Amino acid sequence: MTAPGHVGSWRRLVGLAVVVALTACQLDVRPPSGSRRDDAAAQSAVDGFYRALAARDTVALERVAFTGGSALLDATGRDVTLVPMLALLGVPERRSTGTPPRLVHTELRVDGNIAVARVVVTVPAAGGAGEMEAADLLTLGRRDGAWRVAHTQFGPWRTRSAP
Repeated sequence: MTAPGHVGSWRRLVGLAVVVALTACQLDVRPPSGSRRDDAAAQSAVDGFYRALAARDTVALERVAFTGGSALLDATGRDVTLVPMLALLGVPERRSTGTPPRLVHTELRVDGNIAVARVVVTVPAAGGAGEMEAADLLTLGRRDGAWRVAHTQFGPWRTRSAP
């Protein structure tokens, strides 16, 4: 039979061993090698996508997007439309008015040859009073070393509350 004092000491010793083992563990949160380069290349494709839309430039859009890609539009807030990527150039929309929207925030997640970008864009409001903003979601794929937009979902426009 074990004395009650020894059981408490044993539990403390096991608890101390667990604490020491946990403090010795290190969580490595650094990105894998090469991912910064991937992030920069994918971000470049996102930037080029918005520039091509604003300029209504078919050649530029074909460089940064898959021509078989699609876009989900929600221009009215009620009707959602799925259109081919190249058809975006003919859609009257704030993102394609000649001046590229300002990308104020991009969250990019690269996983192998697939990437997802959540992009907050702004444009001047009608009459120059403030700005409108939208949050878009882009899916990108890498083929032959180049990143291209495969699908985009345009978020609805709303008045921007903060600069």
